[in-house]
Amino acid sequence: MREAFIDLFDRDYRLVVRFLMRCGISLEDSKDAAQEAFIAGWQLLTQRPEEWMAIAEPRGWIRTVALRAYHRPPGQRRRQVPIAWDEELPQQPASGGNPAGPAILHRDLLFALSSLPKSQRIAMAFRLDDMPSTATAAHLGITEQQANYLLKKARASLKSSLTAYRIREGDRR
Repeated sequence: MREAFIDLFDRDYRLVVRFLMRCGISLEDSKDAAQEAFIAGWQLLTQRPEEWMAIAEPRGWIRTVALRAYHRPPGQRRRQVPIAWDEELPQQPASGGNPAGPAILHRDLLFALSSLPKSQRIAMAFRLDDMPSTATAAHLGITEQQANYLLKKARASLKSSLTAYRIREGDRR
């Protein structure tokens, strides 16, 4: 069991950090929340192994715990989702002509994700991590059909945002 957990950590730590960033959380807070989630998983494994073994989808579980860790820091005060995206990302996506295209596209994708409503952002983050709709539904406390609908709405919004990016960059597909 311990080896499997260590493999999970080695394989998914960076992916959990990326998942949290896709949910609109800063890099530093994402790293902290991911670390707290893996610590919680390790404690569960070592103190109550039967409960750890009962987790059907550890990858989804660790992401849910990481999101909860972000929203519930020490002292049990609830942290607000950062509104200050404009301090970390520009108000408008970058214009064309920059040789750092992939980095700009990544930044613009994060910008587009940050503009989604929270539930759609979370649904898209789960999907981008190849997690099933059941994981999104379990985290948000909704049905799988509702999770699929959130994902559909998020995709439509992102398509619109990123189509504007393509047109600005000269790609008119």
